[in-house]
Amino acid sequence: MPLNPSLETVLKKAKEQEKKYGWLYAAWSYEQALHFMSETSSFTADTWQRIGFCYERASRQAEDLEEFNRFRQLAVEAYMTAAKLFEKEESLDNQGKSAYCCTSAEYIRSWLASSPSEKAKMLDECLTFGNKALAAFKKNGDDLSYGKTCSDLLLCLFERLLLGSNDNEENIVQQGVYYWNEAIPALSKIDDKSELIRAYSLASLLSWYVANIIVEREEERKEMADLSMNYSDKAVALSREVENPYDIALSQWPAALCALLFVGNTESSLAHAREMLEQGNIAKDNYLRGVASFTLAFVNDWMVPKEGNPDKKKTRCEETFRYAQDAERYLTLVAQDFFIAETYLY
Repeated sequence: MPLNPSLETVLKKAKEQEKKYGWLYAAWSYEQALHFMSETSSFTADTWQRIGFCYERASRQAEDLEEFNRFRQLAVEAYMTAAKLFEKEESLDNQGKSAYCCTSAEYIRSWLASSPSEKAKMLDECLTFGNKALAAFKKNGDDLSYGKTCSDLLLCLFERLLLGSNDNEENIVQQGVYYWNEAIPALSKIDDKSELIRAYSLASLLSWYVANIIVEREEERKEMADLSMNYSDKAVALSREVENPYDIALSQWPAALCALLFVGNTESSLAHAREMLEQGNIAKDNYLRGVASFTLAFVNDWMVPKEGNPDKKKTRCEETFRYAQDAERYLTLVAQDFFIAETYLY
């Protein structure tokens, strides 16, 4: 069925804004498009889901914390509206989409949590809804949605581990191994480099964390370190075939960490972190900018004790302080308390 000409114009405008990373304007355009749609159609539900996606990205471009909170809440509301609309249609596909939208809503909401314990509960809810979505997508044979949801849950688990003081670390690690072993084969079947980059990158991040923070036996640490480097290499290789700054930036994050802590190549680590920062600037994304700046501060600080030249050591210390300040500024705008606390070490 052909689209209403006015609707087609508005949707085209939204897509154009997305290509320019104008996420707030894209969200507004999609909201305008709703006026031309039936209130209960699956197309309307898809549009609400896209509005949620756009507001989430817009929240990471916010100019202050109040704006961040507002856009984040709008994203949650849009995803929940989409979930309710999908739920009205009893097909297996829509069951999966409804649960997936709830997964996204809980994850987005977790960035607004007032305490680590509250955030942990929201991330646990995210996992619960995500597993419901996985069951529906798997039964429906939807490899793209299945793999994408597995990647989302990898991110959820990674942030769950960052909260610390976790008595359930072993179970989280087991879930992570399961999700990346499910995501990567599913996404390898289809021609979606963006999602495969994301799966490899998040698998590398999680296995990097496990190798450095959790496991104690050297044999297990080496196994996880090798996995992390392998996944990172694949993510970076694929990122050279795309132009999406979000994908490229994400691939550079574990690459920087692996180069520093597993290989000991500080110059390579700095190069990956700088590339992440450059891509974050292209997308105007405060989260990517903040994590990249934090990583640059971390690597520079690591290099200070090994620098014998007093002048170069002074310069390295100044760069560490500058990147730490940048990290705090960007990460404050997206309420990333874990990384903000870590920047105070520098």
